[in-house]
Amino acid sequence: MPRGLHAAPEDRGPVEDPAPGGHVRSTVASAGAAHDPGRQYVERRAAAARRGRGHRGGSPLHAHARRGEAELEGGDLGDARRLPRPAGDARGVHGADQGRAGAADLSAALAGKVALITGAGRGIGRAIATAFAAEGAAVALAARSRAELAEVAAEVRARDGRALAVPTDVTQDGAVEALVEQTLADLGRLDILVTSAGTAAFGPVADSKPADWDGMLMLNLRAVMVCCRAVLPAMIRQRSGTILNVSSIATKRALPGSAVYTATKAAIESFSRVLAEELRAHGVRVGVLVPGAVDTPIWDALGSTPPRDKMLKAEDVARAAVLMATLPPHASLEELTLLPAGGIL
Repeated sequence: MPRGLHAAPEDRGPVEDPAPGGHVRSTVASAGAAHDPGRQYVERRAAAARRGRGHRGGSPLHAHARRGEAELEGGDLGDARRLPRPAGDARGVHGADQGRAGAADLSAALAGKVALITGAGRGIGRAIATAFAAEGAAVALAARSRAELAEVAAEVRARDGRALAVPTDVTQDGAVEALVEQTLADLGRLDILVTSAGTAAFGPVADSKPADWDGMLMLNLRAVMVCCRAVLPAMIRQRSGTILNVSSIATKRALPGSAVYTATKAAIESFSRVLAEELRAHGVRVGVLVPGAVDTPIWDALGSTPPRDKMLKAEDVARAAVLMATLPPHASLEELTLLPAGGIL
């Protein structure tokens, strides 16, 4: 009996050096965008936002990535599910000046912010990266595959966003430190960290060996803690920041064959709760995003899965991440569980 089914094994190939200046500057649009409802939604909202603010076109801002004073233009999505407006908001008063208010409606919730996303090449990480960029954040993209990062960066820049792509193996401490340093050097600050990189192997504990667990322990647990630690000096110094760690519904429900994977995710939830208390006085928030089954490539290697058309989409998780990251500073959503409406997993 095999020791485990490795779903969507992580890319263990060599990490390629970034292009000069740390940017992957591919201009090829990502494959399949025309058939992706989530991306179509973002594109429609981005187009509406550009019309609303009198967008004049022009080249993306990545040519000025090293200029600290460069204006951030990457934020075109005004999400319809924003928090309710305060009472007395002029936008709701008939006859009020709608010129500036209209522009505010389409403004980006994360304008001026810088977000670092690990696992940004595919799946949940990619969806969060593009959603944050659509909300105005400059995004630092980290993953092993330079080709995947190039696609994501091109997608962001095609909508006038700002993206820094840094091929990174987050299981290497030195690589994580370099990633954070490059983000600060090129984008000027660091407001949000999302740790989405992860891996999974499934099978009974009795049929596994400790060596089989090492990849999950390194990537799902240790790398997350190292990434969190690496961003703390910058966030503590600026007395603000949001850290979002991606967990799994497996921590809430016993799923046979996922014992070690579940242990890594449960450990991250406990780590995040304690870290939130340690950082509260510094103005830094820590939250955990707990999605149910999400239709991503992690299921490709499994012979039998729940109906994938009834799973969450990566874009659903991204919208939840946007909610967590855009709450006002006095509010903190420290755990958000998101499930498919059909109730699976």
